[in-house]
Amino acid sequence: MVLFLLVSGAGFGQPTVQAQGLTSVITGMAAGDDADKSDTEGSKTASEETPAEQSALADEGEGAGFVQDVDVFVDQAISARDVFKDILKEIPVIHETMLTTLKAEGEDRGLGWIPVALIDIAAGVIFGVLAMTLLARWGRRQFASMYKADVYSRSDKITYLLLRALLMIVGVVLFFAVAVVVYLTVGTGRQAANQTALVIFSVIAAFLVFRIIFLNLLAPDADSHRLINLSSEEAGSLYRALLAGSAVSLFSVGFCLWMERLGLSLDAHKIALIGASALSMIILIGISVAYRKTIAGLIRGEAESDPPIWRKVLANVWHFIAIIYFAIAWGISAVRILLDLPDATGLVGAPLQVMLLAAIVYGILILIIDKVLLPRLDTADAQSKIAEDIKRSEESEGGKEDPESAMAQARAEAADREALRSPFRDLFDRGAAIIVLFGSLDLLASMWGVPLAGSSSLIGSFVEVLLVMFLGYMAYEAVKIVIDRQIAKEAPADQDEEVEVGGTGESRIATLLPIFRNFLLITIVVIAAMVVLSELGVNIAPLFAGAGVVGLAIGFGAQTLIRDIFSGAFYLLDDAFRKGEYIDIGSAKGVVEKISIRSMQLRHHRGALTTIPFGEIQQVENFSRDWAVMIISATNPKNVTK
Repeated sequence: MVLFLLVSGAGFGQPTVQAQGLTSVITGMAAGDDADKSDTEGSKTASEETPAEQSALADEGEGAGFVQDVDVFVDQAISARDVFKDILKEIPVIHETMLTTLKAEGEDRGLGWIPVALIDIAAGVIFGVLAMTLLARWGRRQFASMYKADVYSRSDKITYLLLRALLMIVGVVLFFAVAVVVYLTVGTGRQAANQTALVIFSVIAAFLVFRIIFLNLLAPDADSHRLINLSSEEAGSLYRALLAGSAVSLFSVGFCLWMERLGLSLDAHKIALIGASALSMIILIGISVAYRKTIAGLIRGEAESDPPIWRKVLANVWHFIAIIYFAIAWGISAVRILLDLPDATGLVGAPLQVMLLAAIVYGILILIIDKVLLPRLDTADAQSKIAEDIKRSEESEGGKEDPESAMAQARAEAADREALRSPFRDLFDRGAAIIVLFGSLDLLASMWGVPLAGSSSLIGSFVEVLLVMFLGYMAYEAVKIVIDRQIAKEAPADQDEEVEVGGTGESRIATLLPIFRNFLLITIVVIAAMVVLSELGVNIAPLFAGAGVVGLAIGFGAQTLIRDIFSGAFYLLDDAFRKGEYIDIGSAKGVVEKISIRSMQLRHHRGALTTIPFGEIQQVENFSRDWAVMIISATNPKNVTK
């Protein structure tokens, strides 16, 4: 909790009310005014109003509400300006105010308590760092076997980095506990000194936590385990810049917290908070400008790949977006601090905090995918097991054992097995990325006081729509991958060769699967669309009733189409022909090249492509089923001797 207060700055001089953003505050005030007006001036009930009157009143209410929202916003801005003018008078004497606050904590109205407290705090810090160092050395000895310089699997890299981070987090907890115990042992027990010690220990612990996150995310000391596409120099430079910026920001926030706990006046505390927020803004803008090319490379992706256009555009303008955000966030944060509104602090650094948390969650999801849901089949252990099976098979057949050949064959088989899983792994990776993206946006909006999930507003409905679309997308892709994979399995090995009369066609499953796949995909899309419309407030019951009436009308006007569809269904159920077979239906003949819902296409051996609706087929002669006989006439000249 102390770490969260230091990072987000929530609760510094803020009233203990339910968190909500500036927009919700304004909307709530406007709604309250509308409610009072409706209670005092309403003369007609909703049941007495005609639909036209209700629509007109609704439009008028929306327009009046918007005007009231604008008026309230302008009033808030004017109030913030007036408060800022009053606070400006405190700036020339703020150092005297702080000095007076510090002296008030001493017994003789002096500053003598500060050196004594700092000595006691230093003792706690020294012993805490010593305990953390000893734990780190023990951990390195215990987990040294987990570090492998030639690691290729991302799951192994993530496992090592997460375990290292967890051990370091335990070290930070140990540091904090030892530091507090030592201070309580040697400290004087003065309230001001205790508050000072708590703030200093918390700031140091928060700094160490940020260091752990940056160290394991950028991995400047472990090139083989770095998951981000950065060179050692780029990772080290960015790591040092982020660490220095975090140290300065945490120091400024800790100073504000310290003075607030010691009883600094509210106006002086507001000045300190605005100054600390401005310092964080300057640091983040400086890092964004200095490392714009480095981060642009991360946005583009790997150098050998061709990134999509949106990545190229974002890589070129991301630092401008960041600068604009930091400036706007600082301005809104300053206004909220001046007006004592909730969610006032932590807005400037909110994106950085959200991105760090998102990176951690995404890494954990990837680890779950690779270790639990879809364990990799091309690891060294898996290759060794396959090689052992190959050796046993060769020994049972009396062949000569060749370890190198067996290992090469094992690597090839493991790669083939993993290749079959790669579409599902890519799908799960995309799903994890989408989940993390939605969660990050919701967390960022919550830090601004505008939570997306669980809201009954239009934004909440939009989030639910996105969730339905995500589930529909995952189901669509999963069905497509499974059926396409089965179709590829059922396809004959000589499918690219010319099919002759009597040649073998595809299996029955290979013929039916494409139609079944299209049916399932259309069903998923329709269901997702219906749920989306329902979430948007559309009553879908009349749609089904209307669809029934329209379908009946279309049925009378499209009897031929319906006949084609039903005829094709029964032909396929009877297994009269399959894709790739050579058939003759009387009016045309050729190889069945494509089967759709209402028709099929025959490729004549001379190249002509004929499309035949199923309803027009009277009989089918299949020259590819089981066996076929062709009678060929051979004539000889009369003068040929027998």
